[in-house]
Amino acid sequence: MTESIKESKNVPESFPEETKIQIKSVNPNPFDKLDEYALETIFIHSENPEMSTLSRKLFRVSHEISTSKIFDQKCLFKSTIFTNIFYSRHKKIAKKEELMIELINKGIDIKGGGKYSAINIIFEYEMNNALYMLLRTFKKVKIEYTPEYENPFEPDIFKDDEYYIIEPLISDTDIMGVINGYELYRDENIKMLLNVLEMETIKLDLIKDCGISIEDLFLKDKRKIYLYRNMNTTIDFDRLIKTTILHDQPELTNYIIEYKEYPESKLQELANKVRYNHSIPSNNQAYALVNLYIKESSTKGTPF
Repeated sequence: MTESIKESKNVPESFPEETKIQIKSVNPNPFDKLDEYALETIFIHSENPEMSTLSRKLFRVSHEISTSKIFDQKCLFKSTIFTNIFYSRHKKIAKKEELMIELINKGIDIKGGGKYSAINIIFEYEMNNALYMLLRTFKKVKIEYTPEYENPFEPDIFKDDEYYIIEPLISDTDIMGVINGYELYRDENIKMLLNVLEMETIKLDLIKDCGISIEDLFLKDKRKIYLYRNMNTTIDFDRLIKTTILHDQPELTNYIIEYKEYPESKLQELANKVRYNHSIPSNNQAYALVNLYIKESSTKGTPF
């Protein structure tokens, strides 16, 4: 709070309104006199997000995408106090998807910062464009490889007597872990789920997409790779539809039934397992939808 505001509070209510205004304007906020370049410089070099609250103009400048990006690169990556720009008290910055995409391009640690990590923020704020890009972003990882022995991975690159493979940024997990961990089984997250379901189909050209020279390819005739070849991309749709029923998510339940083209017998089996193992409320729309599919399928005599 500025001194001018403090002074205006001390003016008795009986004073004329113009007197209050005059006293308030005696000591204007000095930051508002500076141009945007100066304010941006002050904010970035302060290394303190709280500086943005000192004036309206400084607040506006500090929340520009270009300013936020520079501030993050300069200050927050090296700070243990502000793990990253998604510090909980600065969620207006965190909601900017353009900034997230810039940070992914700059190589941000997507899991650094605990619950305020980049990957958590992407899912929390439903940043579908950032997620699309993240799922296709890769890293080059050095591996041990001995040609005459059996090896867990075949290299993509051989350069300067070293072996490397191309990996996705989220290689140490599985697709069902992502779906359950970020509750992508909920109807409101269906767009993000569809994004994630594409993981197993993402292919990269080692030369065109990864910038590897043909001379450095481990196998000269192997230019294209599946990015998620070394992680579990198996989607357990039976388990997923049980989850959508239990959480009463009719839209996603309907999508899975039509996508998998479940026959009546399989739907009946899934419905029975859910009903026998759990208490299903009478107003559960997802469960009612499954029963409707079973009834219609039985009437038609053909699977969906």
